[in-house]
Amino acid sequence: MFSLQDVPAPWRTVLSANPMTELIEAVRNILIHAQWPDWIALGRVALISMLLFAAALLLIQRLTPRYVKLAS
Repeated sequence: MFSLQDVPAPWRTVLSANPMTELIEAVRNILIHAQWPDWIALGRVALISMLLFAAALLLIQRLTPRYVKLAS
């Protein structure tokens, strides 16, 4: 696996916006470098994931009456 520092600078900013980058870097630091993960970055990813999950649940509940049920 490539480190984020091996990626050219313009692409590094694009990759940093991807939440999977934080997870991959955390696993990489644990397995390859025997270091603790960046807990703040993982917390940020968890918080964003929970917020998106809650928003998706609300959207599904709101739009459920509009969709036809194919099987009951």
